[in-house]
Amino acid sequence: MPTINVTTIRFANLLNHAEISFFRGAMIETASMHDASLFHNHTDEGLRYDYPLIQYKILQGRVALVGVGQGANELLWLRPYLSRDLHIGYKNIPFEILSIENAESQIGISRRTMRYRLINWMPLNQKNDRLFHATHDERERTILLEGILTNNIIAFFHSFDYSPSQQIHCHIEQRGPIQKVMFKDVPMRTTDIEFHTNALLPLNIGIGKGSSLGHGIVESI
Repeated sequence: MPTINVTTIRFANLLNHAEISFFRGAMIETASMHDASLFHNHTDEGLRYDYPLIQYKILQGRVALVGVGQGANELLWLRPYLSRDLHIGYKNIPFEILSIENAESQIGISRRTMRYRLINWMPLNQKNDRLFHATHDERERTILLEGILTNNIIAFFHSFDYSPSQQIHCHIEQRGPIQKVMFKDVPMRTTDIEFHTNALLPLNIGIGKGSSLGHGIVESI
């Protein structure tokens, strides 16, 4: 079963979700002394459309960085420069590292059923949003969301050159209310879900749309 390197850096600082974009900007500025392309997800040719290898999020109320694959190594390189004052909006805030975790995480098809929670998941693009609201049948809505979730997981696997040899199964056990949010000045909808699956996923990574900015965070149950 393939593995990928994941680095999680948690800070002692408390930020809200609306401040993640400011935190991202501060990290890009900090990384500018090096190669910051993975931090802002752009290359010399333009936007990098692959899975975001450096992600900014809130974990248990505290701001965090998650690096995946090459991004994990980039965060370890940046570590000595992170305990410093950062500009968050109009505030200058001293940041303090709380913990650093670096580990190889397996991905693929699990022999046993895995249960996860997905936080701030953003499943509905314009087409899916119409389909979701075209029915008031909760089972039909759940089936739609399960298909989107399965596709999100497959897309994540493909980003690391892994093609599952078996079909991925996802079954949503619980779903929270749909929340309206603004994402890059566009109105979107998010939700939290609990699900079980035969897919093995690293914890704290993001899947689906907005995964670089604190959406679709994978937690264990």
